[in-house]
Order: sequence, then structure tokens, then C-alpha cells
Amino acid sequence: MKILKKGNLFYIFLVTYFFYLLLLIFRSSFIFHGTRYFVLFDDEMVSMRYANNLAHGLGLVWNPGGIRVEGFTNPLWTLYMTLYHFLPIPLSKISFFIQLTGALLLSINLYFVRKLVQLLTDNNKFAVISTVLFTAFYFPLNNWGAILGTEVSALTLLITASTVLTIQSVKKGQFSYLIYILLGIGTFIRMDAIVPAIVIIGYLLVVDSKRRKKQIYFGIPIFLLFILIQFLLRHCYYNEWLPNTYYLKLTGYPVFRRILSGTFVFTLFMNWFLIAIPFALLLIKRNKYIFLILALFIAQVAYSIYVGGDGWEFYGGSNRYITPVMPLYFVFYFLFASSIISSIKERIRKDKLLIYRLGLILFFSVTFLSISYINHFTFLEMLFIKKPIDSADNEFHVMQAYELTKITNKNAKIAVSWAGVIPFFTERYFIDLLGKNDKIIAREYSKRACLHWKTFNDYVACFYPGHMKWDYSYTLGELRPDVVIDAYPSDQANPYLDKYYNHIDSIEVLKNTKNVNLKFLHNL
Repeated sequence: MKILKKGNLFYIFLVTYFFYLLLLIFRSSFIFHGTRYFVLFDDEMVSMRYANNLAHGLGLVWNPGGIRVEGFTNPLWTLYMTLYHFLPIPLSKISFFIQLTGALLLSINLYFVRKLVQLLTDNNKFAVISTVLFTAFYFPLNNWGAILGTEVSALTLLITASTVLTIQSVKKGQFSYLIYILLGIGTFIRMDAIVPAIVIIGYLLVVDSKRRKKQIYFGIPIFLLFILIQFLLRHCYYNEWLPNTYYLKLTGYPVFRRILSGTFVFTLFMNWFLIAIPFALLLIKRNKYIFLILALFIAQVAYSIYVGGDGWEFYGGSNRYITPVMPLYFVFYFLFASSIISSIKERIRKDKLLIYRLGLILFFSVTFLSISYINHFTFLEMLFIKKPIDSADNEFHVMQAYELTKITNKNAKIAVSWAGVIPFFTERYFIDLLGKNDKIIAREYSKRACLHWKTFNDYVACFYPGHMKWDYSYTLGELRPDVVIDAYPSDQANPYLDKYYNHIDSIEVLKNTKNVNLKFLHNL
């Protein structure tokens, strides 16, 4: 009881949650040839290759000695990765420290989630506990932020902390430089963090009219300075104003069709009834702070729709664009729920308290199951029964990298569709078939125009961000790599593979073949 009185229960929960994330991370690892490997999401492993090259004095590039291309969207996260490549850590273990960082940032985020609910209520216990628990065990957040090691963890913390600081500054009537510094840092973590930054800055200009001049003359210039520095550095180093991934994903495809696809995938991410419920809070409490939370959530959803959603919507739940604001959604949701529950409690007679409490438990359980059920594997992964979804792919790609290292020399050129794991663990020159690290392909038109489709689902399925541009006449016909792996889509690559390459379906066959040049490795 002393522990409870001292208010340490929350911090005990934070420590417990942190170790829970560590167990999830450990479950994502695997043993290959007697060595335990920790591997991030393939996109993050692209960043890891850039970081590894930078740490070894080869430049912030994908291919040492190759053309400078910014094939990542998370510059500050990539630079952070670089720090671990200076240390004597095996390549098989470096990813663990990025995952560990994600777990730590998500744990700290819970502190700010709790602080945010406390700011908006009189420390309503139900709202505080519910919001913290739902944030802690929302699987997409733990998956993107910790298991897969993406910058989602950093962006989530930054958005939540910035929201807390914004509300505090408005309540206290104080101008805060820190808000603008955090928002500026956010754009270095990922450039599209400009979206929540615009919402928060706009909110301060409208709501905090007494300090509007300070916001304009001091705050906004600080934020714009971060943007300017980022653009100048990119132009000086890569001779581009925008990342290569911008051209890859947001050009060469009709905007209307992209938005239509983004709208469709958004309708799949969560129960629409649950999304709509908390908006009734605006009828109960017209609070200027609630509008900020609502605006941030809507802005991220709108951005996700505008870019057409993510390339990994089959994961289920919120994607990488919406996940960072899901804690704010939970705040919004349980502010509404606590208002309704408080109203009901006032009308409950003492002899009906047991029924009230049972109803509360039922409400909490049903809501948790509805929000947390992403797919039929979600709870199996959360309970450590099933390994995380990417583990098998990562293990397979590590095996491919291992075999490629054995059968090729350092001068070999290897073409891949998966541009992260295999190149990171293989010291070779690589050709990116899907253009993430290739300026020429990134600026071409999308190969999927959806000219022929029978159902709306077929139409939407034509949009697969980051996987719709290829040019095999260029990559296979002109560049002529020595080895091609996982050419996607295979039907488009097959004419060139048939013309220039020998098909080998088994790694054992390849080992026994003297001619190791111009081979197509399929399903290693």
C-alpha cells in the first residue's frame, strides 16, 4: 500500500511495459548458423545500409562509390543508426539497439499520454488508466515502433509531447520556444512531420492571440529554419530538393486515383462505429484543447488518404502515417467515455453499483477487443504464441545474403526488389529494381494505370505505394547485374530474364555450377 500511496504504481507499469516490448523484440529475432539475428523492417534496413556506409567513411549512400541518392525518408533516424555502426557491435545485433530505442521512446510516450489526460480532466482515473492501457497494448504502435524499429516511435513521442506542451503553454499563458524546436526536429526525423507541425502552429496562432506576435516573429522562424537547413543540406549533398522516395511514391500516378485508394484503405483500418463515437464529445464539451487533439488526428488521416495509404495495409490496423496519432485518438475516445460513465454513475443507486461496475468491465473489454483485434494473428503475437509477421521474411533474406556472399565476389552486381536486409548483410554493389535508390526509375510513370478492372477492390489494389515503378529494359537490359533476386513483378521481368539469364531454382544447383555470372536466383 505504501507503494500505491507514493504514486509509484504508474512507473512500475512503465518498467513492466518496457520489458514486455523487449520480449516482443526478442520474439522477432531468430538464429541462423548459430548466430542470433535482430533485423528491422526492410525499409529501415535500407536506412541501416546508409548508416553503415556513413560510419565507415563511404558517405551517406546506398552503394559505396555509387550515385548519391536519398533513398530514405528518415534522415535523423538514419544518423542515429550511424552511431551504433561506430561501435564494435556485430551486424547481427545492431538492429536490436534501434528496437531497444523504440521500446524506450514508446515507454516515455506513456508518461506524456498520462500527462495529457490529466491536463484535460481532473485526473479522472478511468480516463487516465484506459488511455494509457489502450496506448500501451495497441499492437500496430508496438509493431511499427519497437518490433520493426521504425521512426514511428520517435514521431509518436514527439507529437504527444508537443501536444502536452502546447496545451500547457496556452493554459499558463506562456510562449514556449521548445514547441517549435520539437516540431522542427520532427521534420528531420521524417519530412511529413510538417503536417502535425502546421496543425499545432495554426492552433497557437488562432487560440493564443495574446502571444501571436511572438509566435510569428520568434516561433515560426525557428521552425522554418529547421526546414531550410534540411532542404539546403539535401541539395548540397544529393543535388535534390526532395527525397528520392517523394518522386517514387507521389509522382507518375493520377492524384484522384491515389486519393481514392487512400480513402478505401482508411475505411478498413478500424471499426467505423468506434471511430465515430468520440466525436459526440464535441456535443458534450466544446473545449478548445479537445479541438487540438481532434485536428491532429484528422490531419494525419487526411495525409494518409492524400498519399494513398501505406504499402503495407495488409498488416491491418493503423498504418505508419496514422499510428503516431493513435494515442491522441485514445485520449479523445476516453474523454468521451468518461463523460458518459460519470453521468451514468451520478444516477446509479448504491444497490446497483455492482451492476454498474460489471457493465464498466464489459464496456472496457469489448472496446479493447474491438480496437486491438487487427487480424486473427494479432493476439497470438501479443501473447508471444506466434512470432511477429516479418520474422520469417527477415530470416529468409538473411539466408539469401549469406549465400550470395559465398557465391559471388566483391565486384558482383546484384539486383533486388527487397532493398534493405539483403544489401545490409552483403558487401556488394546492388541495383534497386523498384527505384527506392534509383533516380531514373523513381521519376518514371507508374506501371499500374488501372485501365482494366472489374471490381472496385481490383481498382484500389492497383495502387501499391513504392512498388509501382520498374524498368527492366534499363535495370536488366542495360545495367545487366550478375545476379537477380526476387524480380517484382515477375511477369514483367521474365522476358528479360529469359533473354539474358539462366534460371536456377535451387541454391544447391548454383553451388555446383561453375558459371556464376548472369544468374537468376529464384526462391532461394
